[in-house]
Amino acid sequence: MKLAAISGVNGVYSDKDIKKIVTLALKARAKGKKAEKKQPLKKVAKKGAAPAKKPSSKAKAAANKAPVKVKRATGAPQEGTL
Repeated sequence: MKLAAISGVNGVYSDKDIKKIVTLALKARAKGKKAEKKQPLKKVAKKGAAPAKKPSSKAKAAANKAPVKVKRATGAPQEGTL
């Protein structure tokens, strides 16, 4: 079965237009494959080096703690931490 025509906004696409699109697509695909090959390498830890310590769950909770609104006797509420 053969395709009769492809219609676009500016009219029917010719065989020349389709060949141009195919060549552009193949160039883009080849360029993408080159980019995949050049991905940066991961850093490897040296032998005998101690692994980095992760913060404990208590330290994470303290770091993520939201400031608490404190009401003072002589003024409007202000933000601060307890």
